[in-house]
Parts: sequence; C-alpha cells; structure tokens
Amino acid sequence: MPKQFPPTPIWASDKAGLDPKRSYRFILYLNGVPSYFVKTTGVPQLTVADGGTHKFLGHTFNFPGGAKWEGDITVKLVDTIDYNMSQKFMDAVRQAGYVFPSKFSESSTDSQYFRKTIAKQKFPFSNILIQRLDAEGTVKETWKLYNPWITKVMFGNASYEEEKLLEVDVTFKYDWAELLDDTGEVPQIGTY
Repeated sequence: MPKQFPPTPIWASDKAGLDPKRSYRFILYLNGVPSYFVKTTGVPQLTVADGGTHKFLGHTFNFPGGAKWEGDITVKLVDTIDYNMSQKFMDAVRQAGYVFPSKFSESSTDSQYFRKTIAKQKFPFSNILIQRLDAEGTVKETWKLYNPWITKVMFGNASYEEEKLLEVDVTFKYDWAELLDDTGEVPQIGTY
C-alpha cells in the first residue's frame, strides 16, 4: 500500500493568490502608544439579534433584529520603566473625569471640581485601529473602532516565582466598528 501524505494546503504554492491571514500580522494604533509594546489584541464582534417570528399559513418565518457590536476589546501591553503604561492609562481614566477620593474637592473654585463624572468623550482615544498585514507587511484590512473608552485596566501581578515581563491589560468598549479594505475605505458590497 503506498504511503499517504496529508494533502498540501492550496495556499502553499499561492498560485491562486490565496494567502491565509495570520494572527501575528497586525499593528494596533492606540493614540500615541508605540505599537511594539502591544502583545495581543482582541477584534470586534458583531451579533445580529433575533427579531422574532411570524406565523403565516401554518409556517413560521424568522426575522433578524438589530445589529449589536459586543465583545469588549482587550489589549495586552508590555509595561516599561521609561514609558510607564500603568501611568499612561491611569492618566487616561483621570482625564476622562476620575478623581481619587483623597483628591476630591467640594469647592467649585478648585480646578478638580469638574472631575466628578467619567465621560466617554473625555477619554483620549478618538479611534482605535487594528490593521492586518500580509507577508510583505502591506496593510490588507483595518478594523476601526469608534468612540472607545476604557472599562478595565489590570496593572499586572507581582511575583517572586517568575521572571517574565510585566504586562498591562486594558479593556475597551466601543460603539461600533468598520472593516476597511486595503485602500482605507468600506468596500462596496460584493467586491471582496
């Protein structure tokens, strides 16, 4: 009986122009955070709700409901002494309106007085971009997240049991996302 080898994937020769996307080929743009500090990032998730059913002549028909962007994006970054990711993201939350209880002031003349409510528009992130690259480093698609704000910051753990890099995990919520093509535009339906 002849030896059977696993079939060669069609993209191995790439004659048909088929190159699968790779999870490690990406760049994250996050308002001034150098992309080389990023270890991992989530990508958007879209759910179309069940819009209900309609019964007609003994049949049941299903209908879609509204679309909802969900699945918060968590970005894992390497923290450094000089750049100090922990402080950068703590400052972002403070810029959005958070005041430490020890710094809270009841006086309307105090410069910190307005910082009583955290507001989405005060976060220093206009958009988050996640670009996927091909083998040559060319941008092939871009996820653009609109109106992101921080929902959670994990400042890493301290441990004498390991010698790994300290990481900061930042979780963002967003209103919606667009998937842009290699020209930076939303492609026409059916042009992919």
